[in-house]
Order: sequence, then structure tokens, then C-alpha cells
Amino acid sequence: LVRAQVAEAVVLTAPAKTAVSEFRAARGSFPSSNASAGLPPPASIQGNFVSQLEVQADGVLVVTLGNDVNALVAGETVRLTPTWGGFAIEWRCSATMPTRYVPTPCRN
Repeated sequence: LVRAQVAEAVVLTAPAKTAVSEFRAARGSFPSSNASAGLPPPASIQGNFVSQLEVQADGVLVVTLGNDVNALVAGETVRLTPTWGGFAIEWRCSATMPTRYVPTPCRN
């Protein structure tokens, strides 16, 4: 159940990943904030188990778990870090919570 809640964090990044990718394609660099990526403020991007999604330096996406999420992972984050692979962006996922709660694509 907790892992399914954390999975929402990864799903919620899809529009932000698109925005970061489009910014990179147009400008040759990564955005450093939600505003520069053309996204709403971090606290405006929420879900049932997500309290915010923030674009940080170098296009890194940081999703903070909150709202109705299980207390075991409340306040923890999922981080997606983009790297330019020459033809496309590759996303590396990491998380601040115990591995048993992290969705399979985010386990390193």
C-alpha cells in the first residue's frame, strides 16, 4: 500500500518531465525552477499523496510526499535527475525513504 502511494510521486512527474525536456530541446540547458520550466509553483502541483513538485537546479525534479500519504513516508522525497544522453534525456530516480517503499524503477 505504501509503495503504491509513493508510485504516485513518479506518475505525477510526467508533465514536469515533458516541460524539462522541451526546455532542454529549445535552449540547450536545463531549467532551474518551476517558473523557468513553465510550470505552476511547487505547492500547486499536488496529488492525493504528494504535497509538491519542484524543479530545482539542472532540471532536477523533487517530489515531496504528503497530504494523505502513510506516515511512514510523509515528508520523504523522490528525486528525478536528468542527464543529456546526446539524443534524449535519461532520468535517474532516487528516494530518501527505505528501499522497501520505493517503486522498482527508482531503486538503484
